[in-house]
Amino acid sequence: MEIIPLSKNRVSAKPYFNTSAIKDVQPLINWFVFFLAFPSVNILGNSITFYIFIAIVLKVGAFWNKAFRSKLLFRGFIFIVLISSFLTPFSVMPRHTGIMHTLQFVVQYVYWIVVTIFFISNHKKIDLFQISKWLFYGLLASIVGFYFLPFTINLEVAEISSTISRNSFVFNLLCGVPISFLYLKSSFERKHLKYFLFFFLGVFLYTNGRSGAIIGILELVLIMIILFPYWLKYLRILALPLIIIFIIIQGSETQIYLDVAANNVEKISPRFASLLRGEGEGDLKEDKSWLHRELMVDKGIEIVEKYPIFGIGPNNFRYFDSELKSYTDYTRLSNLSLEYYNNRSAHNSYIHIMSETGLLGLLCISIILFLPIYFLFKNIMKARIQLLLLPLVSLLGMSMHLYAISALTGAMPWFVIGISYFSMVIYNNKQ
Repeated sequence: MEIIPLSKNRVSAKPYFNTSAIKDVQPLINWFVFFLAFPSVNILGNSITFYIFIAIVLKVGAFWNKAFRSKLLFRGFIFIVLISSFLTPFSVMPRHTGIMHTLQFVVQYVYWIVVTIFFISNHKKIDLFQISKWLFYGLLASIVGFYFLPFTINLEVAEISSTISRNSFVFNLLCGVPISFLYLKSSFERKHLKYFLFFFLGVFLYTNGRSGAIIGILELVLIMIILFPYWLKYLRILALPLIIIFIIIQGSETQIYLDVAANNVEKISPRFASLLRGEGEGDLKEDKSWLHRELMVDKGIEIVEKYPIFGIGPNNFRYFDSELKSYTDYTRLSNLSLEYYNNRSAHNSYIHIMSETGLLGLLCISIILFLPIYFLFKNIMKARIQLLLLPLVSLLGMSMHLYAISALTGAMPWFVIGISYFSMVIYNNKQ
């Protein structure tokens, strides 16, 4: 196994401290990252991160002129979004608020992708250690606000609030926790890192979520492998026998062990316990939340059958009145009307992208997400373990959770994409 050291002193050294970092801009980047993890301030309807990024651009200058030339995938996705917006079938969406709404969302897409390009193209100037530290601080603030100190202050031009939906909270955790361990690994003794792993495990479970908790546990396992690489050889040895045993005892015997696990976590996360038992909300055939998502998948397929190449335009999923032919198959959803479901979000980022930007948009996003994930597993399987793989763990967890939430329409996922490509560049330069 090849373990690539990053620092001789694992406690005090800061292996990603960049002495050539942009001194005037790095503090702004730190606050930008902090408020991504703790989205508590909105000014004139926009997150404060938008205004901070404008300040960053004003200091750095028009970096995108050269940056976009070598970023074919991102340039291609912007082109697809523009084409899909111009081809928006307004005539079949009577509830649509007009072309200005669509153009506003095109501008937002450009902003999110520029965020990604900024972090990729400035990898030699940005201090990754500082980013991971301030991301950790933001997550801590978000955890305190979500569990212990919810508040909202409404002002004339701004809103300050620590309240956040469970889905958004879990999504931000999945995006931020692995990256935060870049800071934690460089600031604490190795023996103390396990306490942070258990801390975040508790945070994931106490959200009372299901898919987020499962993905969070997977992330923590991968983080453990990267922090303690010697565990990888044991996992390799045990993986195949465990899979064989699981297949052999699959059935009622397996459920006995799942019931024991469910009993242990029920007080912390009742919904996760029901999933382990396969009862109540844990039975996906009876779970309205899951069935709702399945219905939206069916709607997305109906849309792409009619508009396969460029879709129906950005942010138009909820304005398109689909026939929802499979609606009658979901008897648990029959208490609400077709109009209600047609006015809901996709609850699935891939269906969302496919419906609004067509198969071309879905292909482009899939490649953007796949390349770092492939890079992550390729290097783990080759036992080339570096802390620089941690941001890619964030991308993996985020990409999995995107199937259960419409979240590509925000700065956080595009920041994670940018940091993942950022880390790949540094990783390759170290070889």
